[in-house]
Amino acid sequence: MHRLPGGEQVGDLALRVNVASFCALLTGGQRMARLRYLAGSAVIVAGIGFLTVSGLRQSTAAHTTLAALLEGDPAASSGRRLQLGGSHVEPGSIVWGPYRSRPAFVVTDGERSLRAEYVGKGMLPDTFRDGAQLVLEGRYDPGVRVFYADAVYAKCPARYEGGDYGQHRRAHGKAPGDA
Repeated sequence: MHRLPGGEQVGDLALRVNVASFCALLTGGQRMARLRYLAGSAVIVAGIGFLTVSGLRQSTAAHTTLAALLEGDPAASSGRRLQLGGSHVEPGSIVWGPYRSRPAFVVTDGERSLRAEYVGKGMLPDTFRDGAQLVLEGRYDPGVRVFYADAVYAKCPARYEGGDYGQHRRAHGKAPGDA
């Protein structure tokens, strides 16, 4: 016979059954806690994986030129994220929206031209103006022949550009081939 903390006496078998029940209950609770932990971890890992894949998919853009875009297969570029380079803003073509934040304009490479609309949420670069060299990122709709740009990168004017590397080395007293 065993005496419980409350003073009650129980036999060996009853004590073993109560201890076994308590341990089984504890083990079941531990299993449940472990299961919750694993389920939570799986949800977090799946969420991070989804965000990583969708972020990479959004940030990757196939580079193309105006000639390749307009003379290529329209189905190949439709709906894909593209980076359109090698073009500049046609002078006099910029038409600003009501709040001067969403312009429509024409880009040209000198031979071909294409209407573009800025649909992004960010601010345009200060160097965006008539004649500016551009790189646009966005989607092309061949049905209406419009490039919807959500990012616009304008090249800095020549006054900000430095000389070539040889001029830089000579200005610092070194010959271009010196180490």
